[in-house]
Amino acid sequence: TKAVVSPEGQLLFRGLRVRVGVHTGEPDMQYNPRINRVDYFGPMVNICARIESLAHGGQTLISAETFAEVQGLLGVQYTYLGAFPLKGIRDEQHIVQMLPDGLCERTFPELVREQVLNQVDKKHPSARLCQPTDQG
Repeated sequence: TKAVVSPEGQLLFRGLRVRVGVHTGEPDMQYNPRINRVDYFGPMVNICARIESLAHGGQTLISAETFAEVQGLLGVQYTYLGAFPLKGIRDEQHIVQMLPDGLCERTFPELVREQVLNQVDKKHPSARLCQPTDQG
């Protein structure tokens, strides 16, 4: 991907843009003898994967549970994006964007209703969306 620079000349993006989703909790684990490793699964892993699916390249999104654990980190800015329904997850998840201070000029498209609704499980057609707000 080609480099993106702010109007002030600060490098904002260069190279591969990875989407990151983080959730805090205890996953289910089971040893898999075929691959000689532990396999992680269950609701915590599913929530993490769904949060990641909301992110744009170069964006880190975290759950409210993770925010409660990391909110005191220095050098990081947080923006509350709202509560979103996630496919296969019963309760809406409150999503926060994390950016290092040095990259706070990065901007991303909003998580639009159609994008989120395309990911919502058909079992939850009455899921309600909150409008994103900036509390940063």
